[in-house]
Amino acid sequence: METKYARSPYVFITHRQVNKESITIKEVEQLYGGKIKKWPDGKQVRLVMRPESDSDTKLLRSLSPGIDQAVLSAIRQPEMNFAVTDQDSIDMVMKIPGSFGGATQTQVLTEKLPVKVLALDGVQPKAKTMKEAYPIWKEFYIVTLGNSSEAAKDFAAFFSSPAGRKILAANGNQPL
Repeated sequence: METKYARSPYVFITHRQVNKESITIKEVEQLYGGKIKKWPDGKQVRLVMRPESDSDTKLLRSLSPGIDQAVLSAIRQPEMNFAVTDQDSIDMVMKIPGSFGGATQTQVLTEKLPVKVLALDGVQPKAKTMKEAYPIWKEFYIVTLGNSSEAAKDFAAFFSSPAGRKILAANGNQPL
């Protein structure tokens, strides 16, 4: 059985030394499209991408037709920085000066990552701003089998308990 239990803002992140606090959807399109090549302080922009078939890439591409085309163009660039997993992506953004990528707010908060989270179109990525003002998020599911152990069923049930929902909310999620 598949149960959706939370959603987290999908955030745009940069290397901690990038001199930028906010980004617009148009700027995201221009970054991936190669029209913006330098940050305001002159540092070179270095994209960290996920593979074309990755759910993060599909989510990113859904933001707008312009971003869809820009991301497809960026994916095909030689010597692009590709990360296969969420952890690889975060690690690359932390290590590569001038880097720009994406992650969930949950991962950034729970791991206390030294990256800069950018506001998007002036909206801070918070669980409470999703649906109304923040346009991009990831949903999380737990999957159990009909013949799951009692321990597995109890673990799955914890996500919807008051204590579980409190932990989810404290870590950047919107419990469902």
